[in-house]
Amino acid sequence: MSKREQEWGRLGESAAARYLEERGYVILERNLRLLRHEMDIVAEREGLIVFVEVKTRTTELYGSGAESVTQQKQRRLIRFAELFLLRYPLGKQVRFDVITISVNRENGQVKKVVHFPNAFELM
Repeated sequence: MSKREQEWGRLGESAAARYLEERGYVILERNLRLLRHEMDIVAEREGLIVFVEVKTRTTELYGSGAESVTQQKQRRLIRFAELFLLRYPLGKQVRFDVITISVNRENGQVKKVVHFPNAFELM
């Protein structure tokens, strides 16, 4: 991943965190790594733990951000959630969300935020 792509990713994750906070979510963790797995955002809202994958795009030429969360990626995110809940046994329900962020390539402004609550379930 190029330095520019990493910058877009950080911008998107910050925009997603703001979006969630504005809607009453409490951000518990950002960019948390457990073993070889990483989660962009772990949040809580109304007693529910929400694991959030953020996908930032400047173009949909190669598909949307949501389309890039394949079954293989979903399995890795689920594995992260299992590890997280072993380490932090909160005894709460969980949900997996995807947030896609569209960014203007010219000025870095966020154009659009799309939230897919309950984007996939435990397999």
